[in-house]
Amino acid sequence: MKTPILETERLILRPLAVTDAEEIFANWTSDPEVTKFMTYTTHANVEVTKAWLADEEVQNSTDTLYDWAFIRKCDNKIIGSGGLSYKEEKGCFELGYNIMKDCWHQGYTTEAATGILKFATETLGETKFFARHEKRNPNSGKVMEKVGFHYIGDSESDSLDGSKHFENREYILEIPALYLKEANLEDAEQEYLFFAQLPADENGFTNPDCGASKEEYMKNVLPKMINYSKGIDLPENFVPETFFFLWKDGEIIGEFRIRHELTEALRTGSGHIGYGIKKEYRGKGYASKGLALTIEKAKEIIKEDEIYMSVNKDNPASLQVQIKNGAHIHHEDDKKYYTRLKIR
Repeated sequence: MKTPILETERLILRPLAVTDAEEIFANWTSDPEVTKFMTYTTHANVEVTKAWLADEEVQNSTDTLYDWAFIRKCDNKIIGSGGLSYKEEKGCFELGYNIMKDCWHQGYTTEAATGILKFATETLGETKFFARHEKRNPNSGKVMEKVGFHYIGDSESDSLDGSKHFENREYILEIPALYLKEANLEDAEQEYLFFAQLPADENGFTNPDCGASKEEYMKNVLPKMINYSKGIDLPENFVPETFFFLWKDGEIIGEFRIRHELTEALRTGSGHIGYGIKKEYRGKGYASKGLALTIEKAKEIIKEDEIYMSVNKDNPASLQVQIKNGAHIHHEDDKKYYTRLKIR
């Protein structure tokens, strides 16, 4: 697959080109502080950079290497590069990156890495990634941890020409086939596709913004969801509420909401958690799995010792989802069952 153009909040990621050589050489391949822990050695002149970029151009249509130039939107400056290379011995892609010194500690590397991994998971369908950094470069490890990698052990390696020896920390990122992601701007297109098919009220799962256009969703609905999770601009009697989307193979198939605390109305009504699954995915166990993931998130968010939930009596499948996850019926009325799940 040809390396595509990607976009993040502050960056455009596009395939590297020989025509970038002068700028890249000036910005980082000639800087020994940037190249110190890289597998390549500091480029002595721009011709070395051109040779590297020529090879990149040849390989940008393969299925084993995806490399991008990181272009800062505000000034169209090339501030770094990075990407994915397939490692047979690991059975997965390795994530790598480097960035010019003037742009260190500004979040650009994390932002680019997040965009690259989003492409790899959603477009390539990859679920496992490898990364490593030299022990003397702990800031690179912080980037890896921020995007989800975890440390697995140490290793040693040499630079491509054998002139440098590295002692490394190795990391793995394994993305489950089914996972939750908090509502965010980067996934707005996919989130809107799911949102648009939600009715105003179905089995007690409400969508107060039903019918909003894509423009309204992007401009008002999604920012409101993100703000509510932070307790910002809450209407009277509202509590902070985090919105999670359930992802499967690059598609959103459900939504789960966690209210951080309970008012008296919530305590006797909807409770902490609400959820809905896309129609074509119902009856396949995804609600149960999604709720299990949500309960783990809720343990980190809510203050109570129990999770409160409710379910319409005409929706027995949803009641079974809650019971499968350890909830019990606490009480009922004419229309609903009210369940509890002990977590502490």
